[in-house]
Amino acid sequence: MFIQKFHADGSFERYKGRLVAQGFNQRPGFEYLKVFAPTVHLPTLRIILALAVLHDLHLWSVDISHAYFNGEINRDVYMEQPEGFAEGNPKKVICKLNKAVYGMKQGGNRWNRKMRAVLESMGFKQTYSNAAVYIYTWSDVTIILPVFVDDMTYASKSLDAIKSTLDKLCKHFKIHDLGPTTEILGLKIDRDRSNCLLRLSQRQYCLEMLSRYGMGDCKPVLTSMDPSLCLSRDHGPKTNTLSCNLLTMVVPLAHCSICPAPLAQTLLTLLANSHLSLPILVWLIGT
Repeated sequence: MFIQKFHADGSFERYKGRLVAQGFNQRPGFEYLKVFAPTVHLPTLRIILALAVLHDLHLWSVDISHAYFNGEINRDVYMEQPEGFAEGNPKKVICKLNKAVYGMKQGGNRWNRKMRAVLESMGFKQTYSNAAVYIYTWSDVTIILPVFVDDMTYASKSLDAIKSTLDKLCKHFKIHDLGPTTEILGLKIDRDRSNCLLRLSQRQYCLEMLSRYGMGDCKPVLTSMDPSLCLSRDHGPKTNTLSCNLLTMVVPLAHCSICPAPLAQTLLTLLANSHLSLPILVWLIGT
């Protein structure tokens, strides 16, 4: 699979190529057992960012290159030879996988087990409340490490401690050091440490949603909804097609409401059963 990766502001970052298996053909109990793999919750991420502002912590981002390939599988799994690779007769010769690949049912689980073992060997401890958050403490040094699949963000007062753990991590995985955190999970981060401010933005994401629904040329508004609006059944979708379109609209709005604009959650609850959800995006552009 070949894709283009973009920054949170919409600018081009790099091309990516990824080998993806057809995991939908795997049989439970034979080719895989456990599939659970924790990821950090966005509300938890907001709390960690708030702590970084409150205690003036350094934020440093790291991306693990080809993360799933580090996971070791414990079942016999075979796959067809991928396009561009030929060993013998492709119709008769297949590949036996020794490592997890993207698309496998247990790929995330195997990578999480490997990552957790490495982090625990480095002195990190997995938190009970969120299995995707690790904490390292030694003397007066504390490092908070939320993990979202292959994206890691270090938060600590000691920059030297962060770089020291990165050096240890490099011995186990191939990493892409992104430096001070400027974006995370599609969120653009603007930080002013002198004034203890940190702003989260998903402007580019909102613009893409508006363009998808034919409102790319709309003007931002300062209010999220008309204060005098009285909702009724007449505002709801009249056809099944409109209902399906509404569902595709509500999901991205719910994503926006979790991190950059929690106020939108209340508004989305009120408007989810009507066709009035799109104006929230127009308001988000202006916030």
